[in-house]
Amino acid sequence: MSHKKLIVFLILINYFQIKVFAYIDFNGVPHNVDTNQIYEQNVTAKRGYKVTWLNFTDLKSINNDNNTNASVSDTTYGGQLLSEKSANISGLHLVVAMPPQLRYRQQQRLPTRVRIEMVNNSAYIIIKEPNGIHRGFYSAYKVYDNTTHQLVTERRDFFINIHGLNESNQHCNEDADCFSNFCLNNQCLCSDDKPVLDDHKCIAAQPIVSKCLHSSQCQFIAGPNAECSYKRKCRCANNGRTIHIPKYGLYCITPKGYNDSCIFSEECLMIGSNRYCNEMFRCQCRHNYYHQTGTGCVRALAVVSSGPTTMSTIINVWCFLVIIFLATFATNFNL
Repeated sequence: MSHKKLIVFLILINYFQIKVFAYIDFNGVPHNVDTNQIYEQNVTAKRGYKVTWLNFTDLKSINNDNNTNASVSDTTYGGQLLSEKSANISGLHLVVAMPPQLRYRQQQRLPTRVRIEMVNNSAYIIIKEPNGIHRGFYSAYKVYDNTTHQLVTERRDFFINIHGLNESNQHCNEDADCFSNFCLNNQCLCSDDKPVLDDHKCIAAQPIVSKCLHSSQCQFIAGPNAECSYKRKCRCANNGRTIHIPKYGLYCITPKGYNDSCIFSEECLMIGSNRYCNEMFRCQCRHNYYHQTGTGCVRALAVVSSGPTTMSTIINVWCFLVIIFLATFATNFNL
């Protein structure tokens, strides 16, 4: 880009306030969820599952003249689904926030067996060969975006129960085929009432603050950051705290610094503010904020709007004068 084009671009940014496209935080745990509005689904293991979202083009601003194309996208990449947009759903796509165990797989770029398909006026959430890793709380967002902003037009929450997982001594190909999540030599170990295998014994799983003997009992429900304390009660380890996942219960998270890996935005907010877990599962500053070493995420000066209008005008005038100076300098020296 030439100097003159760059100067024109800077003028446009300053005076027409062109916005840099920013993602909405889809990796935070939804608050104020009405449990009566959660779609609870009972899914049979290994038989496939499909959720249909009809009337996917209900925005008046969306042009729906062409209804012949379709697009398919895999949610394996990123917590915020970067779906291809079909010609008939211009600017609309579906984002699915998944349970913790699937977020870990997304973070590691492993297949989730979950994909999004859009055909004509409908969107589908398809789970191929569901098993234990697919049990949990999901939030699906209908998102409209253009070059300057995103808009969530609708959200639906649902909880998937997986039935038909194998019990003790039944055949399995992987851990998630078994209710206990333990597959050894193609046979499931333990059963649904005592799903935790510890020291060659099957014991019951326990939620946070319940009595325990081994940390594995707590981790089965509250995740890898849970432990059994010296008081023999389940708690969060490593300076962690709990978050409440609707229909599931308490789950342990630990503090994450700037640019650390994460699966929930709440992890990024434990030791800082104005941060979120982005689509690449990294703690980053919110839109219009930047990271300052030793301080954290601070609001960019160019977007501060809390001061008097006269101060904003003075800043704009100075920016304009600097741009004019640079333009004159570039012209005189043929840069």
